[in-house]
Amino acid sequence: VDGRYQSDFTDEQLWVRYDACEALASQLSASVSRKIAASGLSPDVALTRAEKGVRLKVDAGEWDFSRREVAWVIKRTRELLLAATDD
Repeated sequence: VDGRYQSDFTDEQLWVRYDACEALASQLSASVSRKIAASGLSPDVALTRAEKGVRLKVDAGEWDFSRREVAWVIKRTRELLLAATDD
């Protein structure tokens, strides 16, 4: 930027990454909720399975998320699931 190297994300890039992570967490929350309802899995088991699936896709290069982003997505998914059960 302006003739200088930039090692960090710009604010705009951070918001794009945040939006992608938030969208994935929302999709996972809905998917995990459906699996819990359909199969009777406990929330912890269903979320663990979802996390494994996400990590497999990231490790295979299918999805572009860092390890820290995956950890955040799983934490956020858990929060969304808890919020849905409180309603």
